[in-house]
Amino acid sequence: NLRLTPAQKRNLGKKLDDVTDYLSEKKIVGTPEARFNKVSKIYNGFEDQLQGFLKEQDDLGTFVPRQKLVDDLEGLKAQYVNHRDSIAIDRQIDNAITTLKKNYQDEAKLTGLNEFKRSTYNSAYNAAGDKVNDAVEHEIADVVRQNIVDAIPEGATINGKSYLEFNEEYGKAIQARRLLDIARSRKQVGFLGKLVSIAVGSGIGTSAGGVVGAAAGAGIGPVVAEQVAGSATRSAVGATSQLVSELLKPEVLETFGRALIPVIRRELQKEQQRQ
Repeated sequence: NLRLTPAQKRNLGKKLDDVTDYLSEKKIVGTPEARFNKVSKIYNGFEDQLQGFLKEQDDLGTFVPRQKLVDDLEGLKAQYVNHRDSIAIDRQIDNAITTLKKNYQDEAKLTGLNEFKRSTYNSAYNAAGDKVNDAVEHEIADVVRQNIVDAIPEGATINGKSYLEFNEEYGKAIQARRLLDIARSRKQVGFLGKLVSIAVGSGIGTSAGGVVGAAAGAGIGPVVAEQVAGSATRSAVGATSQLVSELLKPEVLETFGRALIPVIRRELQKEQQRQ
């Protein structure tokens, strides 16, 4: 569960399927924060490989025309023309253009551009940053990355793989990292989290007793659920039928009481209606 809004899911389309398949294939589980850190480690590994490869391309005389970068970044402004913060966004893009003009004359070396791109991606994941600005930073980095990709000669290889094959997997890591950054910033427990939250709340309420216990359960349940009902649990439990069987285990029922059964039934019905 990447905690995306319906609009974000629609906009991503097949990319979302690619990312979820990628996370499954790489066995990346845990909370969104843990998954983000794992994917970031994979991403940084790709970057280290890429930088060595691009140094070889520099030596061969491969470059990106500076004016092409400027034109593409100017074109990026068009997608934000009706945005509430379009003035600030234009200024942000202009700052990137100014930096590129300062660093390069007519030809931009690929290693330098990759360092610029990498630092721009990293600034987009600053937890203290402004989310609108972070999204724009990511788009700026995407523009630079695409220019690097377009400059690589056909048939080039990197560590025994074709550059196209390498770039496809590298792109999935970038997209996964981007989506997991969204996920870790959203405080949403999700379906299984709700059940665990209710269960934990019921358990605390039962053991403490009375209104005080119920209140404690209601307050603590969601917090615990946020920690234990992350994607690692979802991955282990899997399909809804398995989820139910896990929650209906004797030890679970003994701990949280059989009142959990109608709760599960109700939540399953809600989930089915949403799909």
